Amino acid sequence: MNEIKLKDKGNFWSDNCRIIYSGDKNSNTGVGIILAKEWGQRVKKYLIYNDRIVRMKIKTDIKDLMFIETQDNF
Repeated sequence: MNEIKLKDKGNFWSDNCRIIYSGDKNSNTGVGIILAKEWGQRVKKYLIYNDRIVRMKIKTDIKDLMFIETQDNF
């Protein structure tokens, strides 16, 4: 689980990492996925549900993998 305090939603590259994220309008809550360059280039698609849930599909040599990243308030 990766908590990220960024506004709004999106994805960007920073150095050799791809960051896919979703946060609220005040940067109080958020969830994100940080991928090394090789894996960031394999992202087929992602879907941002809200500031707590992001789904992502990655292409691999055998099958596509689906990840769901959530941020819980425990």
